Amino acid sequence: MRSSNIELLRIVAMLAIVAHHYVVNSTVWELFDPVRPTANSIFLQLWGMWGKTAINVFVLITGYFMCQSRLTAKRYMKILLQIIFYSWVMWFVLAAFGYEHLSLVGAVKRLYCHYILTCQDNGFVPAFMWMYLLIPALNVYLRGASKKNLYGTIGVLVVMFSLCGTILNANVYHHVFWYATLYLAGAAIRMYPFQWMNCNKVCACLLTISVVAAWCSVVGLDFMAQWLGRPTRSPYFFVSDSHKMLALSTALFMFLVFKNWKVPQSRFVNAVASTTFGVLLIHAATDGMRKWLWQDFINVPCAYSFSLPALVAYSVVAMIGVFAACSVLDYFRIRFLERPLFGYLKNHGIR
Repeated sequence: MRSSNIELLRIVAMLAIVAHHYVVNSTVWELFDPVRPTANSIFLQLWGMWGKTAINVFVLITGYFMCQSRLTAKRYMKILLQIIFYSWVMWFVLAAFGYEHLSLVGAVKRLYCHYILTCQDNGFVPAFMWMYLLIPALNVYLRGASKKNLYGTIGVLVVMFSLCGTILNANVYHHVFWYATLYLAGAAIRMYPFQWMNCNKVCACLLTISVVAAWCSVVGLDFMAQWLGRPTRSPYFFVSDSHKMLALSTALFMFLVFKNWKVPQSRFVNAVASTTFGVLLIHAATDGMRKWLWQDFINVPCAYSFSLPALVAYSVVAMIGVFAACSVLDYFRIRFLERPLFGYLKNHGIR
């Protein structure tokens, strides 16, 4: 049975990703003056800063549950077929409206998932699919690792990827291996939790500190650029990718808070959460989708000129609207395509 507290976390994380894309995929960022921050630019930066943090949350959830489960061909094929389905459908739909160009090369690439095979270090979906294939090997390691060895391994990897990648800005990051690190972290929380990890007051306090620190890092870098007359680094530096320190800490403490939160079982929450990966695949399907959705349909650059209260309201409505529309679409795919297909395979002895 799905745990509604974790399923609710999936929904919150996907909303954060939609908000992130609202900012970074809409070209509104190009309207910001890096040395003259405004209330609107600061709000949008804070609004869209949690995308990479949310990715960490999803991988932690995978490690937490899959460490005591088994990767099957059916489980992997469900995800892969979902990716192929939306790759084809969204490509044809967008091409019909002039946002994509149909070609034989493009069709072949979508048929054999060229994106997953060639972009494993350039995006969440391909890297996640490669990491998923490592789950059997990771679980073999987990079954033989003591608490000390497991946390020692995670510590070394976090120092190498996160601390060196943030403090020293070292170029040691690779999506697949970082996701494998998060998988181990999620498994460690399930198998060998420390006592403080089960105390929600402690976890909530740590989450608050991490969120405030992340907010301060963005605003602080904005005003440092204003003071120096030039930007020294991106305002998102400490959350700019999944391995950055504040993206990691916020995701970890958020996961622990929701894990400890006693939420009654909700069929509605569980049903909505089952569509979150589909929400990602639909609204971030292609560059054409990004252009149509954020630049033409929602027109975020135009909304940048609104008053701050109007911009906040517009951003909230847009985020919820995009999530809800994509969620409904994926719910129908699950109900009328995925369930009948895998039900048929099960009835014919294919598991």
